[in-house]
Amino acid sequence: RMIIKSDGKVGIGTTSPDEKLHISGGASPYLIVQNSAVGKTYLGFKSGFGGVVGCESGNNFGIWAGDVTTTNPDIFVAGTDGKVGIGTTSPATLLHITGGKLQVENDTDASIRMKDSQYGYMDMTLDGGKLSYDFQTTGTVMTIDGSVGSGGKVGIGTASPRGRTHILSGSLNSSVSLNANTDTFVVERDNNVGITMVKPDGKSGRITWASPGSDSHAEIQSAYDDGSLNISNLLANSYIKFNLGTTPDNIMHISSSGFIGIGTEDPKE
Repeated sequence: RMIIKSDGKVGIGTTSPDEKLHISGGASPYLIVQNSAVGKTYLGFKSGFGGVVGCESGNNFGIWAGDVTTTNPDIFVAGTDGKVGIGTTSPATLLHITGGKLQVENDTDASIRMKDSQYGYMDMTLDGGKLSYDFQTTGTVMTIDGSVGSGGKVGIGTASPRGRTHILSGSLNSSVSLNANTDTFVVERDNNVGITMVKPDGKSGRITWASPGSDSHAEIQSAYDDGSLNISNLLANSYIKFNLGTTPDNIMHISSSGFIGIGTEDPKE
């Protein structure tokens, strides 16, 4: 039943409409807008700029900002599988955004959570200039520190990287003071620790030092064919030194001429 009050308010299913149109019914009342033929159906809202919602062919649903429905909708919902497109009418995933950015904002920390039935959830959180990846089962696995004064650091296994890249397995040994000249890459473990390089058969492995003036001025190379370990200083008039002690003391010196000095840095033969 419908009633029209003296103030112009219309009630359907109610005799006391609170708004211009007030619909009241059972547990889930709803309003149906239907085209008499197969085609597009829209419901518009007007307040200054306005907006439109509507169904198009294939039971696709759209939301338009403004009252223009001749262009693609700003938000598109595919009628076949429920995929949502923002900026696209061909969403390839449950939520497909094109032509812009997704912003997640909070006063303290902002997070995006991904979850599966086997391993639980993973949170990607930005807090205080640090971007962390936290798993439900293993905790924080990686942190990117972009806070002011950090210089940009990456921590794997630690939320407080002490080097430009810091890989931690086990508990952090905060009593160790890192050398500022050698903290670019830090590998730490509360047990035996090491770095392994794996290569195919027939190939060599190497560590190379380079600079703007030289693509390769020193290297350590493991040669596969003859099983040798080569230590090379490739600059002219270069040398190799072996030092011991805290000073440190030079105990052996190999010159570019091939002379070896023990206890001297100027071997003559």
